[in-house]
Amino acid sequence: MAESDISSGSKYDIVSEKEKPEKLERNVPSKREKSDIVKKSKTNFTLLTFLWFGYHIASKIIPASLLWAYMDLIVFPLFKIPIFTALSQKPNIFIFISIPAALLGIYLIDLFMSALVGKIIYAIMNRVHPRKELLKALPEGDTADDVDIYHYRNFVLRLVKWKFTKGAFPYLTTWIFNFIGASKIGKNCVIEECIFPMEYLEMGDNSYIGTGTISSSHLVEGKYASLTIKAIKLGQNAVCGAHSILAPGFEMGKGSQLLPQSGVPKFTKIKSGVNYWGIPAGRLSRKRYYDFIKVPKDLQS
Repeated sequence: MAESDISSGSKYDIVSEKEKPEKLERNVPSKREKSDIVKKSKTNFTLLTFLWFGYHIASKIIPASLLWAYMDLIVFPLFKIPIFTALSQKPNIFIFISIPAALLGIYLIDLFMSALVGKIIYAIMNRVHPRKELLKALPEGDTADDVDIYHYRNFVLRLVKWKFTKGAFPYLTTWIFNFIGASKIGKNCVIEECIFPMEYLEMGDNSYIGTGTISSSHLVEGKYASLTIKAIKLGQNAVCGAHSILAPGFEMGKGSQLLPQSGVPKFTKIKSGVNYWGIPAGRLSRKRYYDFIKVPKDLQS
């Protein structure tokens, strides 16, 4: 009975060694498969923390040392003698009077060191990975490094920008970005209190950006967060009115005007000597321009 059951295979099956299932192996990608893995952009918070601490420590060493030496060697000894005695002696009264000037000088040195350290870090980043304009660069694949380094550069420039725009001398902002080399801003240019790009901004002489204007040389768009970086260029004597919106790649010719509360899409170009207004901005005729700025008809020519 047992032999018939075994031979018929109704209850028992005899499996040969060749038919036994192979052991499951771990799915480890080969060297070729590893090279095919798509690289993705990823924020390195350790690097950002190092940049933040490194920037502030390096920029504060000299100003802090000067402040400590001035206060410890010159100012604090005056408090060890009676105040009337100190004020009755010419050297001492001169020191008391010169304290504001000395502190102002140390503050200016602090600003310069902040700009210098930012310039050095920015130059090193461009040396390691040269900056370039991008068109719909995805945060993965061949353009992942381009996207990452842009954000790191932007982080450093933001530290410098906050130092100047929120300080006692905000009008030094145009000088600082020329000094760093992130933008090209000509002589007698004015950037009012507004949002403006920290790099890829080119302004000709005597050009103007009005209050509340939002201008950006970068744009993140689409489902996959592609990054576009294109310089904003203003020609000589060009004027961007208040509360306007400037997109990447926007160019203005010499002597042209973008009237207040206007907006332009990316890669928009305005010819020289013309006036634009609206959202999206369109060209205004001379008559419409005079009507817009309310010039009396008897003065229109």
